[in-house]
Amino acid sequence: MKDNYIRQAFVTNVVDGDTFDAEVSLGFTCSVKVRFRIKGIDTPETFRPKTVEEGERGKLAKARTTELLVGKTVSIKSYKMGAYARWEAEVFLEDGRSMADILKAEGLVKVIPTLPVSRQTAL
Repeated sequence: MKDNYIRQAFVTNVVDGDTFDAEVSLGFTCSVKVRFRIKGIDTPETFRPKTVEEGERGKLAKARTTELLVGKTVSIKSYKMGAYARWEAEVFLEDGRSMADILKAEGLVKVIPTLPVSRQTAL
């Protein structure tokens, strides 16, 4: 049986618009706390923003991410450990919508170019 690196996770905290903490279910009543960064997007900074406008836009992105994720179970498809010990991951809400697609559609992020899937590794 192939493991596609998709796990269920309960979101406990949002750090900023593209970073959050979750308890990831490993099965057999085991779980692990992990910090994730949503793959393929970047939201404005909330910690030490370069401008007042960036700080305000960062607060909007964080508020929206908090609204959509905190206290909810999501599906996580992880790829690799990125900067600051965060796992890069695609995140899907219970209704199947992509978190990155929602934030892009609402104009809260900028898109980050990614490597082809064959060059990425998984958790």
